[in-house]
This record gives sequence, structure tokens and C-alpha cells, in this order.
Amino acid sequence: MRKKHKRYLAKFIDKSVSFYAFGVAIVLVIYMLSNFFVGTWNFFAQFGTILETVSGGDIVGKHNPDRQIIETNILHFIAFTIVLIKAYRILICYAKTQHINIKYLVEIAIIAPAIEILFNSHAYDLSILILFAFFGVANLIIYVWKFDQFKKIEKDTHHPDA
Repeated sequence: MRKKHKRYLAKFIDKSVSFYAFGVAIVLVIYMLSNFFVGTWNFFAQFGTILETVSGGDIVGKHNPDRQIIETNILHFIAFTIVLIKAYRILICYAKTQHINIKYLVEIAIIAPAIEILFNSHAYDLSILILFAFFGVANLIIYVWKFDQFKKIEKDTHHPDA
């Protein structure tokens, strides 16, 4: 009888962790949606302000610094959203299978620092940017070196009985 109670406790804990992972995934989706709406709002507010200050509507000029700021902000927003979607997929995968696919983690560890270096470098000190670069390159080397192993792990994660 004691084994039966332990089994129920283990199932309860397992379901609790899955529920928690789904809860975090829902919070992440809410954050992503709010970030999308705020980012869109800020983009149009910034774009409108720039159009008001630029004489003759020269915002479309290729060498206009205001246009470059807008383009950089849009690219950072899109890239950041991709990282959030990857994080969401990791959480959902964990909630479903109780495993985290290492391939997804290494991919996000490559992409996130690269995005910050390329599109948000003004927000960090040079030492932090160097750390981001080292971390991203180290993960890229690991990813390339162990790619076949990562593919096998991914296959096993999606088809554990195969």
C-alpha cells in the first residue's frame, strides 16, 4: 500500500511541474503580446515624431539617420520576438515530454547574444558585449561540432519509442 501512495505522490508532483511549465508559458505569451503591442505603439509614435521633425518628408532617404534608427529598432524587435518564440517552444516541449531538448537551448544561446550585439549594442558596456560574443561563438562551435548528436537527441525526444 505504501508504494501506491508514493506512485500517486510522484504523479501529483509530475503533473504539478507540467502545470507550472504551462503557467510560465502562458505568462511568456502574455509578455510577448504586451511587448508586441507596446513595441508597435512605440514604433508608430517614434515614426510620427520623426515625420513631424523632418522637413519635406525626407524620411525615405537612404542616408537619413532617423530612418536607420527606425530600421534598427524594427530588426531588434523582430529578432527579440524570435527568441521569445523559441523560449515558448522550449517551455511547451518541457511541459509535454518532461525533457528539454538541448538543441533548442544551444540555438537560443547562439541567437540571443548575437541579437543583442547586432541590434542593441548601445545598451551595454564593451566588456559585456565581448562576453556575449564569446558565449555566442562558444555555443556556435559546440553546435557545429555536435550537430549530428543534437539531431539524434531531437529525434529521440520527438519519437522516444523509435
